[in-house]
Amino acid sequence: MLAHDEKLDPDELVVNYIPELKDVEAFHNANVRHLMDMSIAIAFDETVYGPDSDNTKFFQTMIANGTHTAIKQLKPHPSRNHGDVYNYASPVTDTLGWVIDNVLGGNGKTFEYFEENVWSKLGQEHDLLITMWDEKNFIANHSGGASATARDMMRFGQMMANMGQSADGIQIVHPSVVEDIMKGGTDENIQQFKNSYEYRKDVPMAYRNMFRVRPDEGIFYQIGIHGQIVWVDTKYDLVVVKHSSNLNAVNMFTPEIYLLNLLKYGLPDGTGKISKSKSRKSKKSKKGEVV
Repeated sequence: MLAHDEKLDPDELVVNYIPELKDVEAFHNANVRHLMDMSIAIAFDETVYGPDSDNTKFFQTMIANGTHTAIKQLKPHPSRNHGDVYNYASPVTDTLGWVIDNVLGGNGKTFEYFEENVWSKLGQEHDLLITMWDEKNFIANHSGGASATARDMMRFGQMMANMGQSADGIQIVHPSVVEDIMKGGTDENIQQFKNSYEYRKDVPMAYRNMFRVRPDEGIFYQIGIHGQIVWVDTKYDLVVVKHSSNLNAVNMFTPEIYLLNLLKYGLPDGTGKISKSKSRKSKKSKKGEVV
């Protein structure tokens, strides 16, 4: 949204928005687009969670010494360049949050912007709660810890499915922004995903603007550890929200995504079969209607 309004330049170097990172090798020659599409080449493994994982070490540093200190301690990947590979890493989101805070005028402005320009316009029933790991500097967490009810998250997903328009007909996100996400960005995004550990040969995908995207299927979604998912299927006019408390942080992602993809054919009845009427593509709901 900020890029569309020309308040943020995705091609600008990260260090020009965050001068404090000029001496941090991990961010040399990295631009904001590398953050937005998770293609910055840092040494960080998001596939493992536990006492000795990169995630645990990063958040421990964040709690003890502050978010910005933790970001400054990130290291460059030993064998990759920025833009080579899509590789999800939580600290990248925190870095992007720092960029946006600076663009908007200071700490906490990212969440104020989101509340004023998105959340407050969706007709939500409840507040969105944000975790604050860095209590020392009063910096809220951008990479994880947001809590919202399933219905409120569904309204967000439905807005994205309706090309950025809320149930009340308010244009919240410009259609061109949603279209850019839906098509998976550029061919470069497609190639970056092919180079990723998440790549599956039978499912062409990309990562664009903090969304995982299946361009050929009209699907894009966001996921969180332990089974949190907002799934938007524009071809079948389907939005699914899933809240979970899976024991393992990431191991259930593959089967859960597989099952979500089957929902376009309908929900099974008590016999485990899908009724014929539900197996066909659904008719489009009225514009902005939440069902």
